[in-house]
Amino acid sequence: MYLPVSWNGMRFHNDSKEKRNCMCKFVNIWERKFSLVIYDIDECLQGTSHQVRLDSDQKQVISVLSSLMPDISKLSVRDCTRMGKYSPSHVRPRPLLVKLLRTTEVSVILSNRSKLTKSTVYIKPYMTPSKRNSESILL
Repeated sequence: MYLPVSWNGMRFHNDSKEKRNCMCKFVNIWERKFSLVIYDIDECLQGTSHQVRLDSDQKQVISVLSSLMPDISKLSVRDCTRMGKYSPSHVRPRPLLVKLLRTTEVSVILSNRSKLTKSTVYIKPYMTPSKRNSESILL
């Protein structure tokens, strides 16, 4: 039975691949509102256990974010993941993708990020690859 389904002005067949792809893109866009990318946070050495690396990253993230938003807690950070593949030959540490619980926290942190001038750490919103590419061309 053919039942057209409309989402965001687009028409799909029920359970079509197009609909699933479009919904995945919507979820990715939605997730980006809760996410930040933090650069230049020190990374644990190769051979360190996974749990120790996660704990170290989370502690450093909370330390940086609490300087921008004093009432942030460990519970506010939903997830913290290194982006890219580890390589001991890289000079700079991999960026950290940080997902928070509330978009208001993301807004406050992004608006206060200029207070990190004394640090080498910097924070940016989590953007799509195409937006990151266009921003790098503009800069």
